[in-house]
Amino acid sequence: MYSLTPHSVTGVAPATLMHGRRFRDLVPHLQEEAIFDEEMRDRDLTIKHNTKENRDKRVGAKESSIGVGDTVLMKNMQPQNKLSPGFLPTPGKVVHRYGSTATVETATGQQYKRNVAHLKELQQPPAAEVDQREPESIDSPPFISGQQDQQAVAGYSRQRREIVLPKRFEDYLLQ
Repeated sequence: MYSLTPHSVTGVAPATLMHGRRFRDLVPHLQEEAIFDEEMRDRDLTIKHNTKENRDKRVGAKESSIGVGDTVLMKNMQPQNKLSPGFLPTPGKVVHRYGSTATVETATGQQYKRNVAHLKELQQPPAAEVDQREPESIDSPPFISGQQDQQAVAGYSRQRREIVLPKRFEDYLLQ
């Protein structure tokens, strides 16, 4: 019955599409419908495209930003146990990328082919960036940790709940 029932995407039964004619089934039909192959292919493509877009938006899928020359960490494909790190500690450079396949070269010169889903881009701070803190002003008094802590503790106190022993301990002397 499945292959004789019209499909929601194409609007025509799969058996009709495969064999080019409508088969007889238990439900009588009055009218022969013309099959427009191009129309069904276009409708199928648009529905598949819309479904993919909706799913990608819902899942939050995005294109990989890993490119040639990036420093990456490779996923540990053979962990020794559950405490093993998820990624290998030695970084590598992406030498070649084709589609979702990337060739990674390590510092020792070995090359590995990996899917970009198994690579993590290593974010390194730029070498030219210099620590740009403002120098402390000379006018400010020196910080004394003991005074500051005592002032903070004395000025801040919360209301605490009263601690009462349970009724079952009223008959006993507790220290």
